[in-house]
Amino acid sequence: MAKEAVGEIIVLVWEGLPNAFFIKGHVSEAEAMIALNRGVLLYQHKRAILGPIIHNYARWTLESPLVLARRLYPEAPLSTEPWPDGNSLTLRSYQEPGRGRFPVTCFEVIEWRETTNDR
Repeated sequence: MAKEAVGEIIVLVWEGLPNAFFIKGHVSEAEAMIALNRGVLLYQHKRAILGPIIHNYARWTLESPLVLARRLYPEAPLSTEPWPDGNSLTLRSYQEPGRGRFPVTCFEVIEWRETTNDR
């Protein structure tokens, strides 16, 4: 788990295409777009169409692969980062501040569109 600075994108490991992007800290839309335009909006020859900016709070939780496999409800983890011992860190997003939570700026992905532009 890397320690991102405020205004940097939080790099996550996804199964499939990402459904959201997270930037550390509550930053402006302009600052967030600078972070996102460093390459993440194009992914596997697809371009992300983003929803509105959301200022939330997040925290890392430690979960075993067995717990992750059993999560079939709507609040399932967005992504995981494997640990060497087989456990995973999951980034969870919340609307309110709380113990162990840090500010994040979020953009949900509305859809992924095919692109022919290789930029």
